[in-house]
Amino acid sequence: MTAEQDLEKAARKLVEQYRITLLLATAGGAGSFYQMKDWWGKMESFPVRTKDTTGAGDAFFGALLYGVLEKGKALPVVGRRGASVAIALCECSGSSGDDSERCDSVAGYIGGDSRIDARWREGG
Repeated sequence: MTAEQDLEKAARKLVEQYRITLLLATAGGAGSFYQMKDWWGKMESFPVRTKDTTGAGDAFFGALLYGVLEKGKALPVVGRRGASVAIALCECSGSSGDDSERCDSVAGYIGGDSRIDARWREGG
């Protein structure tokens, strides 16, 4: 959508050109980024023991949007929570894999599952 190689400059250009209120981008292990009219921010990620990335982006954005819309939390806070849900999902063997207990905890996180919250306190 833009020839700009610098992510921050590209995001700013898109926000201005298309009058986007909030632009969010994920970058795998490099974390995620957000751009608003005058705000740019990066949300860190943590190491992942990846088995399957199917649905990770959906999980990230679902948890992030839930945090913003239902809980009124700030982007850096919900970005970390979104990443924690996506990371937990990536460590599962897919939708029909053998990690059903771990995958069930991803769904439980939305309801406040402390096992996933602990990942952030422990550093990943």
